[in-house]
Amino acid sequence: DGLVSLTGSGKSASEYMMSSSALTVKDLHVGTDGGKGVLNVDGSSIDVGSMGYTEDQRTFSLGQGTDSGIAGTGTINILGGGKMMVSGSAYSEGVISAVIGKNQGNGALNISGSVVRNGETIQSQAVFAQGLEVGVNSGSIGSISVLNGASLSTMASNTDESNISAYIGVDNGSGSVLVSGENSIWKASGHTYIPSETNEVGHLSIGESGTGSLTVANG
Repeated sequence: DGLVSLTGSGKSASEYMMSSSALTVKDLHVGTDGGKGVLNVDGSSIDVGSMGYTEDQRTFSLGQGTDSGIAGTGTINILGGGKMMVSGSAYSEGVISAVIGKNQGNGALNISGSVVRNGETIQSQAVFAQGLEVGVNSGSIGSISVLNGASLSTMASNTDESNISAYIGVDNGSGSVLVSGENSIWKASGHTYIPSETNEVGHLSIGESGTGSLTVANG
């Protein structure tokens, strides 16, 4: 089992640049290949995938088992105005860069709360800038909770003509997203990963080839 905690006082919106992230990594895999992992980002920030080339086409996985069915369990908690930014490798255009719950794995992303600093409200937030899949393959469970004024942003992969920024429940997997509480928000957008692209409305795929659910409550 593994546990990593990043802590801080929360950053203002202007401070949330890649160069100011507390931790910058090429890729991040939590709770994979039969392991158990927990990552807490409390008022701090982590930037994943912005460093360019990675041997794994997916720069981010949370709760991913092996091809032989050995499950992994992963949890990430983003609290206290913390931020996680997941980009895609420049060498994997069109590949969805992030997955939560795959190959009989169990992955849970919990984003909760906000803080007020110098009169500015700073939301806890997660950003997936190159697509996201939640609950992929039979026996897999993926979940996201956006609570108490937190924020989730998903953007379509840069060659996805359908502009689907997130797939919830894929290939007989089970995926769920809960958005609950005042000012909690999920922003889904299209081809915004490439700076020269015009902002486009994003779409969601929920349960198209698996079991998917989206719950919006207590807003």
